[in-house]
Amino acid sequence: MTVQAKAKSTNWMGQVPAHWNVKALKFCADLVTDRVDGSTVESLYVGLEHIESKTGRLIREEGSQEEAESTVNCFRNNDVLFGKLRPYLAKAAVAESDGICSSEILVYRPHGLTSQYLKHVMLLDGFIKEVNASTFGSKMPRADATFISRLPVPQPPLDEQIAIAAYLDTKTNRIDELIEEKKVLIGNLYELKRSVILEHISCDGEIWKVSHAFKLGSGTTPPSGEDIWYAGNIPWVQTSELRERSIDSTEKMVSIEAVEKFSALKVYPAGTLMVAMYGATIGRLGILNVEATCNQACCTLIPEGPVTSEFLFWWLYANKHELLLRASGGTQPNISSAVISNLRFRAPDLNEQKSRVALIQNEVARIENLAKHVESEIEFLKEFRSAMITDAVLGRIDVRMAQAH
Repeated sequence: MTVQAKAKSTNWMGQVPAHWNVKALKFCADLVTDRVDGSTVESLYVGLEHIESKTGRLIREEGSQEEAESTVNCFRNNDVLFGKLRPYLAKAAVAESDGICSSEILVYRPHGLTSQYLKHVMLLDGFIKEVNASTFGSKMPRADATFISRLPVPQPPLDEQIAIAAYLDTKTNRIDELIEEKKVLIGNLYELKRSVILEHISCDGEIWKVSHAFKLGSGTTPPSGEDIWYAGNIPWVQTSELRERSIDSTEKMVSIEAVEKFSALKVYPAGTLMVAMYGATIGRLGILNVEATCNQACCTLIPEGPVTSEFLFWWLYANKHELLLRASGGTQPNISSAVISNLRFRAPDLNEQKSRVALIQNEVARIENLAKHVESEIEFLKEFRSAMITDAVLGRIDVRMAQAH
């Protein structure tokens, strides 16, 4: 690939080819401010959730009218849509028809730039960082349209813009296909992991009720506004820390005063199995490697009979789907400790349990290492994709020469 001569230097994009122009965005694209009442029009609606982060793709072709806000922006086919709410998510896409969109989306109508080229510019890391640095509001940061309009953008000759967009369409499609294939492979590996666990955990042993083999408990959350409760060195497990592995440390610690003050805040021994009972982490598992307390969303299980925490851990992992079917509630489903206590499972004698657990751990480690390798390949492809787009959009490579070869 031929590297083009550089001359012009700008604040966020570095140097661009000498024959390119660099202009403020407002001189290359008009900000469209046409608005209508979303409840009075029947038209394609695009919300932020319909624009895929960092890829420039619309996730689906149309949104339902019920999703429209009371006041929405209007756009035309080929306009560029840019998400101003949480701009670090890098949401930009080219409209494929006329329609209306969320007021959190800025609408640009390019002139002097092709829509596809402008979309790629607005997705560059450098551009996004500039926009993100200008946001206001901590919880819901929004970009300022006036600030964005003043940002410099490159303006190559029209034939180069078209060539860059065509080049990137071809190259990124190939990379995206590879990424999707690897994601499917990861999914297959984790399904293999579950089937291996199920194969080794299934047995003809004695039937146990969880409450007959384990003592169940839970925890609580000390008031967050009082530092004294969190100024200690006793680990405090939150359900977000249940990640199907052993727990050696926690994000937060509680004090001895907290344990003495709140009777529900008990210190559990190493070897305690924990299950998330509700929320986004419902059904997640962990085993303590250290003494620790936990919040009220954790169900704790201390072995009291001839069944190990590790054996039940893998049984619950393999049967998670069946466990979740017992959850109750609508938007916030939960599994009560009563549901967990009434579960029944088969377990062989202790020696056989340990043997089966060892086999599972070896097989799981092998599969997870393969999955991590594939995940690292995906990250490499994403980084390569980003670097390639940057090099093409900013003229660091001459894509016309690249296409000729």
